[in-house]
Amino acid sequence: VYIEYTTPDRNWIFYRRAVGDQNRLFRSPADNPKAGKSVVAKRQCFGSVVDPSGKWIYFNDLPSGPSTLWRIPTDGSSTDQRIVEGIQ
Repeated sequence: VYIEYTTPDRNWIFYRRAVGDQNRLFRSPADNPKAGKSVVAKRQCFGSVVDPSGKWIYFNDLPSGPSTLWRIPTDGSSTDQRIVEGIQ
């Protein structure tokens, strides 16, 4: 498990965990991480960061080479959105 970030209000933590041969991004309550977790992104996930407002988490889908920047609401209310493709 690789803990990435907490939301600015410190209510949620986001972390990467290997699922098969890919890293996935998960969310858990900060005060009780074992209480429950949900998959935030269903694609490869590296280098995630929560924006200062705490509303979005941004991540790229590959550790090296051309990758895509994605964002997803921290509350898990919708699917990930492509922001920029072909980042080197």
